[in-house]
Amino acid sequence: MLYKKIQHYLTICGLTGLLAVPFVNLVEANDVNKIDNGLSGVLSYVYQTNPSLIEQRKVFEAARFYVPLAKSDFRPNLDVTATQNFSRFERDNDTENSAPRELALGLSQPLYRGGRTTANVSKAYNDVAAATARLYIAEQDVLFNAVTAYFDLQQAIKTVDVRAKNFNVLGKQYTATKDRFDVGELTSTDVSQAR
Repeated sequence: MLYKKIQHYLTICGLTGLLAVPFVNLVEANDVNKIDNGLSGVLSYVYQTNPSLIEQRKVFEAARFYVPLAKSDFRPNLDVTATQNFSRFERDNDTENSAPRELALGLSQPLYRGGRTTANVSKAYNDVAAATARLYIAEQDVLFNAVTAYFDLQQAIKTVDVRAKNFNVLGKQYTATKDRFDVGELTSTDVSQAR
């Protein structure tokens, strides 16, 4: 019902392009029940389902992943290597098997890497801050566009309602003028002006 009403008002008002796109995409026929009719419901729906916001949230999460990765350069590195070989020798009915095994452990702790670790950690924090700022900007843009489209749609709905009421009033005035003409109170010029 709401979907058809929105399409009707957009068609009557000739609202196409940027104004109509957020609501045509927002209110699909099967999504109407998910949206409250008020502004807060529309904003909530847009905030949860807008593709650019979802993308920016994923970029933000990816940026957060690099902070612990950069901090890991401060920690020691443990290298474990295990090898096992198997060899078999046969000579004149004599078989010899050998299976040497090796296990190597290595622990290293860099004392100074020329400031690279500190710079990488700082860069990771700055990337998170930049991703946060981009997310806030995207949220503001999307929500501002949704609010603008919502109120433009509300204005269009009210305009259509006022025009429909004016049309009904003018129809009644025309009928009244015609009735007065039929009685003889007015001239045909008055009836023509009432049209």
